[in-house]
Amino acid sequence: MLAADEVDEALLGHLQLVAGRVAKDLGLEEKGFRLVTNNLKDAGQVVFHLHYHLLAGRPFG
Repeated sequence: MLAADEVDEALLGHLQLVAGRVAKDLGLEEKGFRLVTNNLKDAGQVVFHLHYHLLAGRPFG
């Protein structure tokens, strides 16, 4: 991710753990979920800052 630097390493790891907790709170630990971050316009990013999308509730192709 181009918006992140080495100084963000601990924060990014923390975000992964929090995303897992949110998924568990939503009851997604058995069916699964997808955690996505896009980087820049050609990847579909429309809000140009680092953020995650937790996607679930349907099969992904």
